[in-house]
Amino acid sequence: MGDSLSTADDLVDALHGAADAGEVSRIRARVADDEPVIGVRMGTLFDIAKRATDVPRTELEALFAHPAYEPRLAAFCILDFRARRRLDDEGRADLAGLYLDHHDAVSTWDMVDRAAPRVLGWPVLVGATAFSVLQDLTRSRDPLRRRSAITAPLWFIKKGSDADVRRGLEIADRLAEDRHPRVASAVTIYRKHASGKRRVVVMRCKPVGVSLGLGGPALGAQPLARLAGRSYESLGFARMGKRQVGELFEVILWERGI
Repeated sequence: MGDSLSTADDLVDALHGAADAGEVSRIRARVADDEPVIGVRMGTLFDIAKRATDVPRTELEALFAHPAYEPRLAAFCILDFRARRRLDDEGRADLAGLYLDHHDAVSTWDMVDRAAPRVLGWPVLVGATAFSVLQDLTRSRDPLRRRSAITAPLWFIKKGSDADVRRGLEIADRLAEDRHPRVASAVTIYRKHASGKRRVVVMRCKPVGVSLGLGGPALGAQPLARLAGRSYESLGFARMGKRQVGELFEVILWERGI
């Protein structure tokens, strides 16, 4: 992946070094006409941002303030990479605060979609950040802030309870009449995933089967695979042996097998 990057200038230099003229027109289609573009493929940008995950806050601030699209997207990617770490509530609230304090740097929907679920949705889910923050965002005149309000609760679907999903639907209801395409599409996405969500099931592997952890008897691997709407092989049960007895697995059962 390459050496770590410790300054904003290092990251911007890496972006310029990875520039591809063919990407400019594709990126240009989703940014403002006067927004500078370097021309970096998304996967490459993510890799570069990951190398800068530990940049000091002053350097991160410099990325948020950069005029070009890619350095600012990289800054929001850095927040997302930090949010994937094991953090206490204070650390999660701090990341959410950084995201909200620099929302003016968000110029495209992909910056929201990259960061909002983990960086903002996760701390709201665990109570480190107040749910009212999302309610306040729904009242913003900025459509990208309103998109943040409904994109953040996607984390509720991934990791929360049915009650948490309903809290996200409350946000969707607040934005139901929003006609801005970047908001309306995000509301549709949330409702689709919320309606398609099946239970988050914690399984415990046993030689005799798999317990759903719901107080009932253990199920064999084949019946559980059918319940998940997935093949036995794709869920990896064929590779589970006795050495895995007692090991916990989380399986997110989505309507479409995601």
